[in-house]
Amino acid sequence: MTPKRVRKISVIAIFAILAAMIGLSLWAWSTQHALIQNNHHHMSVETAHAKAKKGSIVLVDVRRASEWRQTGIPAGAHAITMHQNRQNFLAQLREVAGTGKAARPIALICARGGRTSYLMRDLANAGFENLINVTEGALGSRYGPGWLAKGLPVRTWPGPRTARP
Repeated sequence: MTPKRVRKISVIAIFAILAAMIGLSLWAWSTQHALIQNNHHHMSVETAHAKAKKGSIVLVDVRRASEWRQTGIPAGAHAITMHQNRQNFLAQLREVAGTGKAARPIALICARGGRTSYLMRDLANAGFENLINVTEGALGSRYGPGWLAKGLPVRTWPGPRTARP
């Protein structure tokens, strides 16, 4: 083999190795990202309603008070808006769900599942475990028509004096 051909093969081999390393890195990142995303559970509105009714989950509606006034609050849900001081929000979640081994799973619902998807990562980073995203939301999303369209019960928002179910 000529020196020129050896160089050409070496360059091709180096590029092939680099491409394989980049591909492997991208695969590892995407797999890890998917595992992080899938570490949280998703739940339909019907299942969330049934489990909240039995008390096996804590259902939390994280929308704004103006949204609660317009549509009502899913029956059995705690109305705890995520649009408040972060420390107050976290303290209210701990109050209704408990802490440590006694903590019950928290199922989050918003209008269409977007805010709760974001919030899941934030709450996991804050130490919450066993989080569930009700991805259909109250108004529906690509995951389904939502709480209201499925005719599940709602209660009128009583105003700021109480947000308990």
